[in-house]
Amino acid sequence: MKWLREMDCRLYELSAKDYLTEGRLGANSVAPSTDIHKTFIRIGMCDNATLSRLTPLLREVFENNGLVATPDLQSSDVQGWDSLGQVRLFFEIEREFSIRFSSTEINSLRNVGQIADVIESKMAGS
Repeated sequence: MKWLREMDCRLYELSAKDYLTEGRLGANSVAPSTDIHKTFIRIGMCDNATLSRLTPLLREVFENNGLVATPDLQSSDVQGWDSLGQVRLFFEIEREFSIRFSSTEINSLRNVGQIADVIESKMAGS
């Protein structure tokens, strides 16, 4: 298996045989392509540009200029990211990206990578 890395996001290349016989799709994976020779599965689809746009929002909301948006950053890692901080963060995200989140979506997101994935999905119109 060949492992590739794109900035903070991971791209895995599996042969179709690996996918079919070993069931290597993770919970956050997208469906593989129909190419019978190669199957590309993108896990943690977040784009570095989205993370770059999230960094100043995190810094502003949590008043910490040292914060950097990374896919694995979660609320327990950030001082002040409590329920009120969560509301403030998503208000700023919705304003910055011109999108809306449901309360169910917000409650299901566990880290900044998942937030970025949903942002990109909404911006793509998926």
